[in-house]
Amino acid sequence: MTLKIFQVDAFTSQLFRGNPAAICLVPYNISSQISDETLLNIAKENNLSETAFVIELNDNIESGFEKSNRFRLRWFTPTVEVKLCGHATLATGAILFQKCNNKSEIITFETLSGDLHVWKEKDNKIGMNFPLNNPLNEEETKNYLKNINLELVLKAVLGEKVDNEIQEKKIVYSPQTKKLIVHLHPNKEKQEWNDQLASDLLKSVSPDITKMMLLHDGSIFTGVSVTVVGGKNNNNNNN
Repeated sequence: MTLKIFQVDAFTSQLFRGNPAAICLVPYNISSQISDETLLNIAKENNLSETAFVIELNDNIESGFEKSNRFRLRWFTPTVEVKLCGHATLATGAILFQKCNNKSEIITFETLSGDLHVWKEKDNKIGMNFPLNNPLNEEETKNYLKNINLELVLKAVLGEKVDNEIQEKKIVYSPQTKKLIVHLHPNKEKQEWNDQLASDLLKSVSPDITKMMLLHDGSIFTGVSVTVVGGKNNNNNNN
């Protein structure tokens, strides 16, 4: 059994930059022979954050990686299958369009998160759509997570230094993705806020993974995203 595997750096036009993912092409005629255990072992050997397995859905003459506009897509970390991965999906689209010479205007992926779409844009870029998983509001989040000490979790996520510099912390939760989202507003009394300070603050976040795992077993949330409000001349947040 032979499988083609590519390594792609997403979100960059430079070598050895961006976010790497492995893309594995699985032909229809051998897809039923590959167990989930084998897929996981391949991802483990690749040892990247995600390996994407793009799988042909049938073997008729209009199918194949060069012609089909619909595939199955699965993502594995070195330890587990995940329901969604953005950069590996983008990288998969790049391989199909640029290496397999797929001529479809839009390619649809059947995934655990529903149908996802990628398409070609100008300047050799790839566009994609993703599901919108709106989080609960702050009050709903507090009620939903009432048995978890969120203050202790935040200290473990941010580190003592960052936690002391924050004036306001907004915490919301997404049940669909099982993720906590933390929005930080700095102590503006100390200094005039700008984009560089926002970036520096975000980079100084130093999570204590061991403490986080002791505080929560992952049964309710499996990850935390941290954002910092941007400078006064920027309408966008730094993430």
